Amino acid sequence: MKSVLIAAALLLATPAFAAPSAASLFAAGKYPEAVAAGTTEATAASLIIAGRAQLQIAAYQTSDKAKARSLIAAANSNFDAALAKSPGNVDATLQKIIAQGYVAKLDQSPGGAKAMKKGLDAFLAAHPDNAVAWAVLGGWNGGAVASVGKFVAGTMLGANLGGMTKAFDRAMALAPTDPAHPSFYALTLLDIDDDNAPQAKALLTRAAAMPATDGYSIALKNAGGAVLKLLNAGDNKGAQAAARRVLPFGMLGKS
Repeated sequence: MKSVLIAAALLLATPAFAAPSAASLFAAGKYPEAVAAGTTEATAASLIIAGRAQLQIAAYQTSDKAKARSLIAAANSNFDAALAKSPGNVDATLQKIIAQGYVAKLDQSPGGAKAMKKGLDAFLAAHPDNAVAWAVLGGWNGGAVASVGKFVAGTMLGANLGGMTKAFDRAMALAPTDPAHPSFYALTLLDIDDDNAPQAKALLTRAAAMPATDGYSIALKNAGGAVLKLLNAGDNKGAQAAARRVLPFGMLGKS
């Protein structure tokens, strides 16, 4: 009887292994698992992680537009649920703007792109020190130029290379140790023109020396690292093709 009691006491004293958090799963690139964990945890923060994971799958791991749209819609539902728990939540608000931009990109909609930019401008007016939002603005300007050229991007959308540079510079100044921003900037530059390879190489080399602190930074740093290998080998065309594959909706092909 004594041995049974001792065994029971040992079992009770043994700590249970906690399930991985949504944030840790997102950082590990386990996006479907992060979605499940985030919705199960059901806090504002975890619901945002779940939505971000759905956007990652839609933008970087999906080759079907209908599936991408469905994932973006599901992400928006999670962001809305987060906002219901935490009204005015800054991260959820920004992620909804990013999702809006993704839909505009999928639809190749100038009107949608303008609406997203209007929302982003309002967000930055309220949160001028948000580095991620500035990087999103840099990507919006650079992505528009890469997609339709300088003239059309400027006349139809008001997007330009000067706006791209200013926004990315601001993002990097606000978060000088985050590899996400120089990585995203470098990939965007290569998407525009492989002649930007020297600047992209310098940015990716800089990013490679920075610690990645969250899932977003880890994903972009890893993507940039693969492109940097090609640049270091002198394969600028190959680096451009690789950059395009790892930018949002690269699996759908360059439009």
